[in-house]
Amino acid sequence: MTSLRIADLGPNTYSRSAAKVLTPDVERVWVVEQGSAGIEQVVEYLLMGDADVAVVPVRTHHYDIPETLGSVHEAITRMEDNGRQLHIVGEYRMPVDYYLGVKPGTAVGEVEVLASKDEPLRAARKELKAMLGNVEYVRTPTTSDAAMMVADSKEYSMAALCNEEAIQAYGLEKLLEQPIRKTTSFIALSRAQSAGRQDETALLVRCYEDSPGQLYGILGAVMPHNMSALLQMSNMADRHGTASNVYVIRIEADLESAMSAVGRIREELAAKENARGVVNGSRVDVLGSYPVYK
Repeated sequence: MTSLRIADLGPNTYSRSAAKVLTPDVERVWVVEQGSAGIEQVVEYLLMGDADVAVVPVRTHHYDIPETLGSVHEAITRMEDNGRQLHIVGEYRMPVDYYLGVKPGTAVGEVEVLASKDEPLRAARKELKAMLGNVEYVRTPTTSDAAMMVADSKEYSMAALCNEEAIQAYGLEKLLEQPIRKTTSFIALSRAQSAGRQDETALLVRCYEDSPGQLYGILGAVMPHNMSALLQMSNMADRHGTASNVYVIRIEADLESAMSAVGRIREELAAKENARGVVNGSRVDVLGSYPVYK
């Protein structure tokens, strides 16, 4: 059986559960055996050769995570500096249940502070407002860290927004039995391309000049395909320090079919440059064609 070194956010996180789905039929060696790791650190393990696969969340419900996208873009740039490329090799759209974990005996009305990772706090803000009213938010690297913070606290006025596994691991109890249910997408990154099935292809588009109708033209080039997501990152620097608008486009097509969209996007960008009399090196890269698990 093949052995893979896998970097994720750590034990008792949904990232660990997603990693198990995204790496089937392998012997897994966990890089983060204890404690937790932030997204940037997870990607760093992959870049430095300490991991074969990195698993990170990219979006929950309709909320994007700029930290992840920025880290992935930075990783791609650094790999290019070394003449190599980073690839998306899988995606898992995972149903997740978040609970409010508290010290045993804590009542709803006693909670004044809520700890969790920034992304689930934003994704569940309406539900949390209805449950707890106005409370102070404390950001942690992972939801498991939030549970550990509550367990280590001497106060009974703190709760953690986390999964059931973290609640059990740190001796907490559920404040309410009803979970806050969301769907989170996790991606697996690798230095090698996926050899599996190709349900989806991700493209990275860099535009070094913000010209009128730029996004409209890009979307028009993708229209023949089913687009599952468009994630925009503005004013991100490339390896030369030049700022650019960056778009990550995920389309429901294998690599061969997606290449037609790549060609049309390149033609669209070239036409924009010619019309403005500039040559700014806008480019389109394929991040990967990969299986999608649901």
